[in-house]
Amino acid sequence: MLKHRIIFAVVASAAFTLMAAPAMARTVDSNAAACANERDELPASVQADASTRFLRSFGVSRHDRAQAHKSRGNAYRALGRYELAIADYDAAIRVSPRYVEAYRNRARAYQDSGAINLATADSEEAGRISAAQQG
Repeated sequence: MLKHRIIFAVVASAAFTLMAAPAMARTVDSNAAACANERDELPASVQADASTRFLRSFGVSRHDRAQAHKSRGNAYRALGRYELAIADYDAAIRVSPRYVEAYRNRARAYQDSGAINLATADSEEAGRISAAQQG
């Protein structure tokens, strides 16, 4: 009897996992799409929330993690939450140190917040990285 219960538990667990996997994949995909917000059709708050959920997903690549931080930074910047935007751009740069768009966007956030010297430094760094990549 115990053996049958164990077998049933294993089979039920496997069935649940197989059924849940596609739903979890759809959730990750929808969060990734909302995070990217490629057509700028979503409110910034929705983009920020989706980016957070995407970043909490299992198995996000370094490249996608850097892009998600940049996207969430863009959303925070649109909301006027410059400290949070800068923190996300910092995270994107930590993950991908030669990520030109993260430097450019952090420069814009610094400029919007009045930190002109930091904005200038980031703009110059973005230019150096870009020139080296085209090199």
